[in-house]
Amino acid sequence: MADFECNFDVPVDQPMNMSWSFMNLTGHVTNIYSTAAVNPPEVFIDVKNISASDAGVYTCEASIGSHTWTAGGVLKVPDPNTTVEPDNQNTTNWHLQVIPSNQTMAPGDTAILLCQFDPIVRDPMTMTWTFTDMAGSTREIYSDAELSPSMTFYVKELAAGDAGVYTCQASYGDETWTANGSLHVHA
Repeated sequence: MADFECNFDVPVDQPMNMSWSFMNLTGHVTNIYSTAAVNPPEVFIDVKNISASDAGVYTCEASIGSHTWTAGGVLKVPDPNTTVEPDNQNTTNWHLQVIPSNQTMAPGDTAILLCQFDPIVRDPMTMTWTFTDMAGSTREIYSDAELSPSMTFYVKELAAGDAGVYTCQASYGDETWTANGSLHVHA
């Protein structure tokens, strides 16, 4: 069983609308729970009898008025025949992917991009996201060392300027892997 908890680090004494959604590994998003006026603002979900179809990104959203907070977690369901144990230096079969690799969203929506290895890799790595806009300009939008080799990136309140290519890069030792995901934004 996997437990996901959504709450605030500091006590909040205001009722909020809260919801959970699930994006599977093909990029399909399903709204799985929503409720209004939760006080204190915290919601839990349990994933029981876990199977491969439960793998993906679980996202919680809390809102009050015009303010929205988003957080999420990744559920990995490793195949015991393909999971790479820590410190296994045979990296020739590691494949980095961005899920979904191509998505079209409406303005104002939230896009979710998941960067992960196939097979599942457990060694910490340096993970970086860059963005290339439709004019071809590229900039780094996130980087951190010693992360789990799976990273979720949210693009909230989409606008036309968010359309482009999102590139995830993972570095481990002397090796680097790169994967791209395209995001299209139109009404």
